[in-house]
Amino acid sequence: MRKNQSGNALFLILIAVALFAALSYAVTQSGRGGGNIDRENTEIAASQITQYAELISQSVLRLRLINGCTESELNFNFDSDGDGNVNNDAGDSYNNPNSPTDLSCHVFHPNGGGVPFQDLSQFSPTTGPQGILIVGTTSVEDIGTPAPELMLVSVITPELCDVINRNLGIDPDNVDDNIASGSGTLFTGTFTSVAVNGDDGGATSLPPGLARFCMRRIPNDTFSYRHILIER
Repeated sequence: MRKNQSGNALFLILIAVALFAALSYAVTQSGRGGGNIDRENTEIAASQITQYAELISQSVLRLRLINGCTESELNFNFDSDGDGNVNNDAGDSYNNPNSPTDLSCHVFHPNGGGVPFQDLSQFSPTTGPQGILIVGTTSVEDIGTPAPELMLVSVITPELCDVINRNLGIDPDNVDDNIASGSGTLFTGTFTSVAVNGDDGGATSLPPGLARFCMRRIPNDTFSYRHILIER
């Protein structure tokens, strides 16, 4: 009997070891699968951000070429509450008094660019409710003249910044820029040079001449995707 009991005990131990090994393998594979999902979601988010910025960029170009809008007439007000009216919304902070009253220079209105407004704040750890800024305060080294560019800025996570730069062929470890504060002033028809990307005498590692890039802003350690809409 003791031999049979010993054999049964050994058999049960072997089964337990096998089950433990199988469980460990399943957990490991599950973890790997989750990692793949996270990477895929990051890639999708990176594409969504860059493609949306490109859509806005193309809209700005069409408004200038087809509708005859000048730089100072472009209007980035948007209908944030879905009532079909670009006024009395969160986007009012972009209201440009120089813009035509027929809304033909409104990027986010059917009379103008017709771009559907997308909320990118889900990708941002710090930006306000819309997740994007349109600024006319930042000049980029080796882009046009020293005049500030019209630029879309979206504050995002470091992980997204890394993926976007890799997709753009930019070294993901080369993203630091000691850009001055105040570069988040919203564009309402007036360009005001208060900040410089890449040539500020600070701890800068971004290569010059980039029209699309993600950077780490050193003073407050935030990461942002920047897409030049108009080079000046």
